[in-house]
Amino acid sequence: MKGLFVTGTDTGVGKTRVAVALILALRARGLRVAAMKPVAAGCPPGELNEDVAALLQAANVEAELCDVNPYAFAEPVAP
Repeated sequence: MKGLFVTGTDTGVGKTRVAVALILALRARGLRVAAMKPVAAGCPPGELNEDVAALLQAANVEAELCDVNPYAFAEPVAP
């Protein structure tokens, strides 16, 4: 598997929870897993968003914050 994209219809619907569960399941199968949250809102740029922190903690491939979460916006807006 080269990639998997988790999406949802709104904020707070469990995307990060599902992503973390998938990461842990793939790791249990011996796979190396990286995670990415391309856009985070309600988080000043350069600060660690709680969803990003959960993904980083679950993954077993080290990555820089700017690669895991390249776009962070201070205003808490939903797409």
